Amino acid sequence: MCKQNFATHFDYCTTACTDFVLLDEATFKDILQQGDMTVTSEEKVLDAILTWCMEACETFYWSSVDKLLSTSTPEQLFGERLTAINTLLPFVRFPLMPPSLLQRMEKSNLAKHIELFRQLVSNYIDPFFWHVRVCYPTQELYS
Repeated sequence: MCKQNFATHFDYCTTACTDFVLLDEATFKDILQQGDMTVTSEEKVLDAILTWCMEACETFYWSSVDKLLSTSTPEQLFGERLTAINTLLPFVRFPLMPPSLLQRMEKSNLAKHIELFRQLVSNYIDPFFWHVRVCYPTQELYS
């Protein structure tokens, strides 16, 4: 019930306070998997994952993390939670992001330093994917 409530109010729970970074990986993953998760944008999910992985005291936007990666390594930023990135990133619904945002992400330091991020973003920039998205807009495009 608590995980479902968190998922339903995901934006608020991840921006009003950063105590969610104290959750263990399994609990945070369960929240991200909730079918009724409500967010204003998938960027918020990405921001929350990066904030959680950094165990940050404040919310970090992906663009802020991108800038930090120009002077730091992923190991320095994410420490012991670096491996969790590969577990959690697939829960970001990249197909719901605008193509212009995905193109910025594809050229980012995040994409240069985190292979899975690069792959996930690149998958949805592919012209074939956008053709499928336009032709079948109601079909679920992620699993």
